[in-house]
Amino acid sequence: MDNKDTLKNLKVIPKKRFKTRIITGLIVIIPFFITLYIISFINNLFLPLVKKIGFLDELSTQYPILESVIGIIFGTIITFTFIYIAGILATNILGKRIIIIGESIINKIPIIKTVYSLSKQVIESVTISSSQAFKRVVWLDYPSKGIKVLGFITKDLIEKNTNAKYVCIFMPTTPNPTSGFMIVLPDTEVIDSGLSVEEAMKIIISGGMFLSKEFSLSNTKLNQ
Repeated sequence: MDNKDTLKNLKVIPKKRFKTRIITGLIVIIPFFITLYIISFINNLFLPLVKKIGFLDELSTQYPILESVIGIIFGTIITFTFIYIAGILATNILGKRIIIIGESIINKIPIIKTVYSLSKQVIESVTISSSQAFKRVVWLDYPSKGIKVLGFITKDLIEKNTNAKYVCIFMPTTPNPTSGFMIVLPDTEVIDSGLSVEEAMKIIISGGMFLSKEFSLSNTKLNQ
């Protein structure tokens, strides 16, 4: 029986490694292909407009290799201009009302509602992670002692009666970091991970696949 169990385990290990490598490969390749798709989309969308502009049309005719490059550059400028204008509208009262009305219409369409909601969550997650909303990335014990999880310190606190130092921590869920838990702990109960917010987000979204094989759980506290 022991020999049979050993053989079964030996067969399972390669399968697990194969699955892990496939998932890791997808995480690496998918963003690359999405980038290529966006570049191709911008080029195909704006290239006809480029050809209507005299000197750009002449330039692309003389140097065919520059045709796609001009389309991408021109399209990127227009795209960012559109995004900037949308940002201006979103920061004033009238623009906010228009966005609210537009989102209420989208949320009534079944399939589009799901796609829009997921896209918005992902973008908000990336925006938050790159801002100063998360001050530090730490390890803490949760839900019980000895079980380590990654958390993001969002604020330093002081208990007014004892002057003890506490930290407010957001613990995101895997693989969707837009949801999670908020807890408050004494700052002596968390360990500085040494990770950047971007590195920690990659680890959480990938379910730990981007965590280095050798990582530190030293007793270096944040207040030292």
